[in-house]
Amino acid sequence: TLYSLADAAYIGGGFGSGVHSITEPAGYGIPLACGPKYFNSPDAIKLYSYGSLKVMKNKNDFSEWLMKNIKDETYRVQAGMLNRDYLYKLKGSTDKIIMDLEKEIKIT
Repeated sequence: TLYSLADAAYIGGGFGSGVHSITEPAGYGIPLACGPKYFNSPDAIKLYSYGSLKVMKNKNDFSEWLMKNIKDETYRVQAGMLNRDYLYKLKGSTDKIIMDLEKEIKIT
């Protein structure tokens, strides 16, 4: 995937009907940006609250974000790590939910 080669990624759809999935690029530990219509994605909402997803309102926002990623390696690395860490915390969630459901079914 191209995300594995990227230092940062702009995720499309945020100026249209809603941002596309940010899960895959977040897993590569890179900073992410999108347009203002990101509320269709729970992951995007969470990453925005962490400060690791930058929401663009216009092309000037994009230019500033891109230059920050080029010039500020510390920012780029930290934002990327927040994205990757968020996904790793979710790893195994399905198994946990299934185990809880199995316990509940056995009790009743």
